[in-house]
Amino acid sequence: MSNKVIRICAIVIVVLLAVALVAFISINVVRESKKANFYLVHNGTQITENVSGLVLERGTPEKFEIAYFEGLEEEKQGYYVTVETILDGNNFYFKIQGQDSSFYATRSDVTDFFDIEMQEEYFTITLDEKFKATDVIEWVYSDKRIYFPEEVDCSKSFYKIVVHLEDGTAVYNIGFRCEYTAEGIRIDENTAPDYFGGGFSEDCNINS
Repeated sequence: MSNKVIRICAIVIVVLLAVALVAFISINVVRESKKANFYLVHNGTQITENVSGLVLERGTPEKFEIAYFEGLEEEKQGYYVTVETILDGNNFYFKIQGQDSSFYATRSDVTDFFDIEMQEEYFTITLDEKFKATDVIEWVYSDKRIYFPEEVDCSKSFYKIVVHLEDGTAVYNIGFRCEYTAEGIRIDENTAPDYFGGGFSEDCNINS
C-alpha cells in the first residue's frame, strides 16, 4: 500500500473520529442541560429546545412524538405533560362578579381544561373546534360571571405545553396559539346580557 493511500485512510479515520466526538459532545451537552434523553417531533419538525408561537389546529389531535437522541435509545425516560399560562407580556383584563381581574392573576396550571392523551411514544393535545383564549378563563371561573370589556387578541400565545420528566423537571416549553386575528374577534355589547355594565363575551368569532 502506497504512502499516499495510507495518508488518505488516516485522514478519513481522523475525520470520522472527529464527527463521532462532536456528536457525542452534542448529545451530552443537550442531556446535561435538559436532563432529557429525548426530544419531540411535531409534524416532522424536531423540537430540541423551548418553542414559542407554535400554531395548533383546532378540532384536530396534534401529535408530539417522543424521539431519543442517537446513542440514548435504550435509556427510556418517563414523562408527563401539563398546560400552563404564559406570563411574559400577553395580558388582558376582565371582570369577575364586577371586580377587576387579569389573565396574570389566573392560576398557572390549566391542564384539566385541555384534551391530552399520553402514550409512551407520543402525546396528543386536541383543541376544541371553537377554542379561544378566553374559554380557559371562563372554565377557571365557571361558577362566576365573567365580562371581557375589550377584545382579546386570540392570535397571541397565552398558554404553553410543558413536558416534564417523572421527577418534575420541566424540559420543554412549547408556547402555542391558533390562527386568529384581532379583527376576527367580536364582543357584542348590544346583544349580550348586561351583567356588569357591558356585554358578556360568548364567542370569539372569525369573520368570513
